[in-house]
Amino acid sequence: MRRVAISSIVIFVSSIPCLGQVAGNALQFDGVNDSVNVPGGASLNLTSNLTIEAWVRPGGINGSKRVVSKHTPLMCNGFGFGQIDGKVRFTTYCIQDFDTTGQYLTSGVWRHIAVVFDSDYDTHFYVDGSFVETIAGNAAATGTNAALSIGQLDNSGGDFWNGLIDEIRVWNIARSPCDIEAYYDRQVDPNTQGLVGYWRFDESLGNQSVIDSSPSANNGTLGNTSGAASDDPARVASTAPIQLPASGPDCNANGVSDACDIASGTSQDCNANLVPDDCEVLSPAAASAIQFDGVDDHVIVPGFGNIAPTTEITIEFWQYATPGGEHPTCGLHRDPSVYRISAFAPYTDGRVWWEFGNTQTNGILSYTPAVSIFGAWHHFAMVASQSGNYMRIYRNGVLEASKSGMTPFVSSPHDFSIGSLREDQYFASFAGMIDEFRIWNLPRAQSEIQTWMNRRLQGSESGLVAYYRFDEGSGLTAVNSAAGSAVANGTLVNSPSWVTSGAPIFAPDPANDCNANSIPDSCDIASGAADCNSNSVLDSCEIAGGATDCNGDSILDACQTGLAPAINSSPQSLSVCAGVQASFSVNVTGPGTYAYQWRKNGAPIDGATNNPLVIPTTTIGDAGSYDVIVTTSCGQAISNAATLTINSDVPATYYALGTLCPPTAIPNASIIGFADDGPIAGSCFGQRSFRLFAGQEVVASGKLTRVRPGCIVQSFGPTLCTPESVLVDVHGRWQGVCSLPNLLIVGACNTIYFINPANGAICEQFPDPTFDHVGQMAIDSMGRLFVGSVDGDSLNVIDMGAVEAFYSAPGMSPRAVTIDGADNVYVTTAVDGVMSKVGPDGMVIDPVFATGLTGAISQAIAPQGIFHGNMFVACGDRVMEVDMTTGASSVYLSCRAPKGIAFDPEGYMHISIPSENKVLKIGASLPGDMNGSGAVTIDDTAGFAAALLQLPDAPLPIATADMNGDGCADGRDVQLFVNAAMGM
Repeated sequence: MRRVAISSIVIFVSSIPCLGQVAGNALQFDGVNDSVNVPGGASLNLTSNLTIEAWVRPGGINGSKRVVSKHTPLMCNGFGFGQIDGKVRFTTYCIQDFDTTGQYLTSGVWRHIAVVFDSDYDTHFYVDGSFVETIAGNAAATGTNAALSIGQLDNSGGDFWNGLIDEIRVWNIARSPCDIEAYYDRQVDPNTQGLVGYWRFDESLGNQSVIDSSPSANNGTLGNTSGAASDDPARVASTAPIQLPASGPDCNANGVSDACDIASGTSQDCNANLVPDDCEVLSPAAASAIQFDGVDDHVIVPGFGNIAPTTEITIEFWQYATPGGEHPTCGLHRDPSVYRISAFAPYTDGRVWWEFGNTQTNGILSYTPAVSIFGAWHHFAMVASQSGNYMRIYRNGVLEASKSGMTPFVSSPHDFSIGSLREDQYFASFAGMIDEFRIWNLPRAQSEIQTWMNRRLQGSESGLVAYYRFDEGSGLTAVNSAAGSAVANGTLVNSPSWVTSGAPIFAPDPANDCNANSIPDSCDIASGAADCNSNSVLDSCEIAGGATDCNGDSILDACQTGLAPAINSSPQSLSVCAGVQASFSVNVTGPGTYAYQWRKNGAPIDGATNNPLVIPTTTIGDAGSYDVIVTTSCGQAISNAATLTINSDVPATYYALGTLCPPTAIPNASIIGFADDGPIAGSCFGQRSFRLFAGQEVVASGKLTRVRPGCIVQSFGPTLCTPESVLVDVHGRWQGVCSLPNLLIVGACNTIYFINPANGAICEQFPDPTFDHVGQMAIDSMGRLFVGSVDGDSLNVIDMGAVEAFYSAPGMSPRAVTIDGADNVYVTTAVDGVMSKVGPDGMVIDPVFATGLTGAISQAIAPQGIFHGNMFVACGDRVMEVDMTTGASSVYLSCRAPKGIAFDPEGYMHISIPSENKVLKIGASLPGDMNGSGAVTIDDTAGFAAALLQLPDAPLPIATADMNGDGCADGRDVQLFVNAAMGM
């Protein structure tokens, strides 16, 4: 897999030689003709997987200058390393120049430069031990046996270096970030694996030889001759901040005189940074452990549920599991079916289970380890955090399972068990050994787990609630060694065995812990060091300047390297509409500067190196799986993947026939209604005309909008207080006032207006504060007017001039209302999205007829046919379809922010979109498809005939029978319909 370029900005802090001693000599080049010639050896014929390091102090930064170059004059081969105008350059001649974007070199200033050219042909640059940039490449260098030149292009001259050079190293491996950081400012062991060229320039003045200290013995000479000449660089005392071994013993031959040398060479590389250093001096500490038989053995801690952590917890333990049984490492069951604290490692299904809090909701995390955990010692750390909203499982210091979400534990006086789990009549026992069991009332970070999982604690550590070392070796008591907590000692039940522990737990060596901080480290070095960082402590930062307290032990020591970043929270999955911004972010902890590389479906995204990842305007092509690789100088971590789902606004079965009188500009149209003007004489068997009325939202003028036959759009009627709700009494059911055909009923603020649809005059108005911002309205067959409420607590009804509460829904905004042919009332509450079905007598037939309708504004029941007689609900950001038989709801139209829905007298659906100033018109997908099956078949015959004959029960508008597109459904369409139905 190819990588893309990663850039980062680093602030450099000059290293200070801490032992009062620096590397002996350096070479000074005049920039005219000075050079060092090293005959070409096979060990230096490298084409990839190579590293070059050098300390350089340029005398000027203009132009191109070479530090190291292996190149045949006038040929396309080899590689080179140097600078161009202050930028660092690595070259594979005639193939690619890798130039940093940053200008890292300054005239007269020492800098350590490291260049790594890896097997992917990418070049990684480091300055003063810190990663700065990666430049992608696509080919290896061409091999050559030419001489290696220092300070010039090749033996023919050119690109001469002006300034000082010291401590050049060439490796036949791609050095890791941690190796570069650990050794950039100190001399290395010449026998270190991969070192094929090492020129220290420490020979005496007057010596023409340049000795290669590596096993390759690639020795060279000053200039191009064996005698002194004008092309020889001068030997000068080096001021490069290169640290040398102190005069004390170097027992472990790591090139540093430190505390591991005080311990007579007894050292281990516990933190796996390839440096056996002072923090590694540890002595075995695990004396005994407890062995459980897997039948009935366990340790009981009475009443521990009263002091158990409830919101933040870490449980750590070492265990050696043997096959068979359910392996409950521990358990506390306040309520067997709900609240518990328990761990199975593993359960009978092979998975490791961590349960904390409410296990019926979000209190469970489990996973299957990649390897068997039987027959070997393993360290587990189970973490749950309410403040971080996560659960995690670490095995041997590595995060192997995590999830967002957790639930608190509720305190109770129940017993805690180690080595078993008890639940009513259920009992299971662990088979194997358990040692060094700890419970904390805080979420331990990965760096803390890694630093201390192999070390015995003092017992006084902050947050430690219970600590069972199991070092008693005999008796029936397991002592809680956590200082300051309740006693909470454990009692051995059914005779589990005390056995010698094999867990890798270590304790400080008292002979070397001079300052009694329980860590044998460089603070115990009492001589041979200087307080270079002025912190009044003679510690290892005096040897490796610039160290930080990465492992949280309050000591700036050599254990600070080699700690990879940890992902605290991964990006979360998103579902957005096309055209809307999407953003993913990750939360990371750990030392160092973070470099991010986002990936889509496992492939790196070009230029996606920031956190968060922002996609400003999404398209359908952006859908996929996204994760991120986070890299620091000493490791990397990969987040869990998040899914991006892009929603479109195209109905699955039907297509838009176009907006009404396309494009109809109806500013801020809200809830809409239609007036039926009846047949138009002489027009295709009396096809009907209609007028659309639309209210306007708060930001509008307060006018109604009318669309008349012929697509004439007009502002209409009086100025009202935000007329959002519009209803047309097409059946003449409202008899209370204004006996007019197609009486227009408008809801505006807390008032209902009755308006003449012909001239816009108000013939009556009905204000009432209980309406509380009028929502959708509907009229039943008895002429009762039902009024939804945007901000109120009930659906009201006006009957015989009186207002009554018909359906109560406190705080739920019952604003959408529809009435079916049997006068059943369907009311939808916007807050919780629940549709209730209420009989005409006010008795609730079904309190939860449909759900998933949050944000409901208006709704309408479709005619039979293409829309199947279902309910359609405008829900703020989508249109939902509700099956009138089952109540099942599904998304019909998304991403369009609808406000109103109505069906015109010809059966077309109309949806108002205030944000777009238009009303969409949606109809049948296929002329002649009378039953909405998506095809014209013989099953459509009856409906086709009914439409031609203008029968009142025609299933769909007459236009769907217009097969030849002449605007009329008549006998001329019959033959085309027959052909379509027969598949001809």
